Amino acid sequence: EVDVEMLTEELRDLFKSPADSVRSQSSVANAGVQWRRFLWCILSMLSTSGNEVPVFGGPMMRSVVPGWIRDMLRIEIGEARGLSHEPDFVLLKLRKPEGTGQPVSGADALRDLLEADRGIVEEVVVIWAKTNFNDNIQGALLWSHISMLQTEGSDPPIRHAWVTVPTNRPDSYSPGTAPFNRASTFDGGAYWGIGRSDVFGMGSIFDIVPDWEERMPQLRDCVHHSELYKRLGLT
Repeated sequence: EVDVEMLTEELRDLFKSPADSVRSQSSVANAGVQWRRFLWCILSMLSTSGNEVPVFGGPMMRSVVPGWIRDMLRIEIGEARGLSHEPDFVLLKLRKPEGTGQPVSGADALRDLLEADRGIVEEVVVIWAKTNFNDNIQGALLWSHISMLQTEGSDPPIRHAWVTVPTNRPDSYSPGTAPFNRASTFDGGAYWGIGRSDVFGMGSIFDIVPDWEERMPQLRDCVHHSELYKRLGLT
């Protein structure tokens, strides 16, 4: 059995500075990038035996995600600069295509497949990830809710998930306060790196892939064939 609490304090320590130090803007920004990369690795490993594809960063978005999906994801509130946002961290949930005996290999081949058969895409989840909670959720909240209004009834559906470390002390939180009320409005769920907590309405970061626990036995069988596991030194 895998303990969803296994990263609790260790994960927070990775992304927070000592209490007596002053965090620079660059160090905070770098921590945010590393948090998103960490999440991408977690999602990639959990989805190895499934039909999800985590996509992170502009270059990967352009390589893997066809233009029609990127157009759906683009959030706009005007034509002036700064009034649009293009999400660059998503989880594609796919249906297994019928009549294809061979697996798709490579970013270009996957993009071409999704371009040719749009019905394969079951859902797209936009990942809004920050190391901190509190006021940092407000920007993601605004853009995600604009997107929800713009893509209501879309096919495939577009969902939005909030994911935080958080670097704040867990004992500083109280259920029903503003951060959790805001997090509960994300239609793709709210998650953090300190384990599942029903009283706060927060899932573990592993819960972004809902059936991850059932997949664990299958992961053992495909680890040796995974390029990601090899690059991470896990084989």
